[in-house]
Amino acid sequence: MTNEKTLRRQGRRIRDILLILLLLLAIFHEDVLALFRLGASLLGSGQH
Repeated sequence: MTNEKTLRRQGRRIRDILLILLLLLAIFHEDVLALFRLGASLLGSGQH
């Protein structure tokens, strides 16, 4: 019984963290996309 409660509490914590990450992504998605493009271009130039 106690295991179920702790598991449920952990699941809720994980969901909260995911929601926060999604919010941060929504706020900073332009910066994140720019970083991804920068990383992709760096990786692309490194391969050639």
